[in-house]
Amino acid sequence: MTNTPGSLAAALILLLMAMPSPARGDGPKSAPTLSQVRGKIDSAEGKAIYDQQMSGSTRTDGFGTNLPAGLATDDIVRLLLPKANASLATLAGMKNWPYKENMYIAFACIAPNQLTKERALKYNNGKAICNPWQTETKPGSKPGEWVSSGDYLMAIGMIRKDGDRISLASTVVSWSGIEGSPLAARWSHSNLFGPGGINQWQDEETEKMKSALLYPSELYRFDFARYAISNETVAFGIRSGMNESYSGGGASFQVLTLFAVINGELRAIFSEPMYYFKDVAGDWNKDGSRNHEIFEGENTVSISDAKTDGYYKLIVKSKKKAWSKSFHWDRNLLRYVVD
Repeated sequence: MTNTPGSLAAALILLLMAMPSPARGDGPKSAPTLSQVRGKIDSAEGKAIYDQQMSGSTRTDGFGTNLPAGLATDDIVRLLLPKANASLATLAGMKNWPYKENMYIAFACIAPNQLTKERALKYNNGKAICNPWQTETKPGSKPGEWVSSGDYLMAIGMIRKDGDRISLASTVVSWSGIEGSPLAARWSHSNLFGPGGINQWQDEETEKMKSALLYPSELYRFDFARYAISNETVAFGIRSGMNESYSGGGASFQVLTLFAVINGELRAIFSEPMYYFKDVAGDWNKDGSRNHEIFEGENTVSISDAKTDGYYKLIVKSKKKAWSKSFHWDRNLLRYVVD
């Protein structure tokens, strides 16, 4: 095909539109073929997500589903969701929390029906997984027609272990379906690319999405970094995220949500985007392979020495760019808000 000056100019405009500004993530990196995309991903977590999507590898157990001897899935579900059907659990686990003796953080994820459970586990090679925004085809549906699989039940809480016995050590945060989730986040204060072209495209619809709460389609793991938000309180985190598929590419976006016991009640206190990976397919090569542009950005959370109402400020920083955003404690909302 012969390139005309007009077509070259149009291609250049499209390329510039696809490239992020210096404050918006990292990239792009070029991968001449699909087989080279994985090697361009810096984050180990990003590689794990990519491996599952591209090759069907099993997710690493991020919630402690290999329970201590003497404990079963039913025991976790009974404490966190006593009215739920434990046989429908797609994931139930607990991990030792290193900041208090005999303390564990537990999580349970219950499918709405047996068919949905079976399909969820099949997606992860028979291993535990929590992907509550699962969709499915049903008998008699039109080709390409997808329907919601129904509302999952999910719950998180702190558990005390005394020998073979476990008991609740906090109130339980539980929710049903997607839009009741405490794990939702907005990209309005983030430097990272988000779903639907957030922070990449500047059209009106994308700007609306930037201020909207977006909900995770899958939960990945606990995050037990030492988030000491006050002299007395250490928070813990859950990493969750959402994915997008394009023709010849795709993207993953990850959120960190922090939980802490505040005034005797376990609650979500912070939820912000932390990571993204985006693979955009480009021109075709003569051998039938295709060029790919790889975008990736990652943030970290650190604790500031500054305090508001007894709680330290949180600083979200880019790992590679000169960008940061600080968050302070709001005593009325009982959570962190942007400065």
